[in-house]
Amino acid sequence: MHRVSLTNVARIAGFVALMSAACFGQFSSSIQGIIEDASGARVAGANVRVSSLVTNFEAVLRSDDSGAFRFVSLAPGEYQVSASASGFARYNVKIMLTAGENLNVPVKLSLSNTTSTVEVTGQAPLLDTAETRNQQTVVATELSEAPLPSRNMTELASYAPGVKGLGVSGLGNGNTDNYNWGVGVDVNANGQSANANMWVLDGLDVTDNIRPGQVDILPAPETIQETTTAVNTYSVEYGRGSSVVTTFSTKSGSNHFHGEISDYFTDQNFWARTEFVSKYAPFHSNNGAAAIGGPSGCGVRTSETISPSRTVMTRPA
Repeated sequence: MHRVSLTNVARIAGFVALMSAACFGQFSSSIQGIIEDASGARVAGANVRVSSLVTNFEAVLRSDDSGAFRFVSLAPGEYQVSASASGFARYNVKIMLTAGENLNVPVKLSLSNTTSTVEVTGQAPLLDTAETRNQQTVVATELSEAPLPSRNMTELASYAPGVKGLGVSGLGNGNTDNYNWGVGVDVNANGQSANANMWVLDGLDVTDNIRPGQVDILPAPETIQETTTAVNTYSVEYGRGSSVVTTFSTKSGSNHFHGEISDYFTDQNFWARTEFVSKYAPFHSNNGAAAIGGPSGCGVRTSETISPSRTVMTRPA
């Protein structure tokens, strides 16, 4: 009789759960717009397609009776929006969608008697008429280059418009570590305290349920595609927060394998002297991280990014 060990069963179950999470991850960005002809009349029943230029993800729908369309739960990144209707030339536009953004993309179709394509280069208008909120967005390249203490991204919230506070993890246990939980951050907005802050990771509320306003999960910067900080006109799913709402969107990868590795080093020789301290005790710190991404079990449209991170502190004898 062939026996299957419980360890192997657990490994298979964990792998299936991981792949399911990759296939059904939730995102909070969306694209909407109204399709009109050259005279300004609404075009109903037009075919609208949104395509990710990174992962090849595609979604298709038809505009409603008022010519409106809306794509929801999209990951941040570069997209192409295409629209077509009988008797009109095809319309294409490339846009950049940020985390948590509701981007309005107006579409103007021109008449055509023959098969033709209207190519629109560049991005959608800089003024997004679908939103009025103040928001700061930090992308992956900026995160990788920022000198973050202990690689903790929560400090970036203090630089957003309308936010007050030092930004450091001065509340709760006060430690800054990617593996910590229940970390409070000294930021607030709208006259509210830090207890009204909210933290969201890929659509999941990771705000502590016992200590309000603190964050339970601090992902490594190498795993994040974008992080946004908003202080007003939040989406309805962020109704729990009335002060600072910070969202993290993990990297969705691409159709090709890619990765990065880093090591942030410091010791006492890099610390500046002060009026009261002229010499520091010997120490050094290495904060290393590695990330890899690529196609996952869902096909070539999604991927997983894994990034272990560890800080090592030593003091010579």
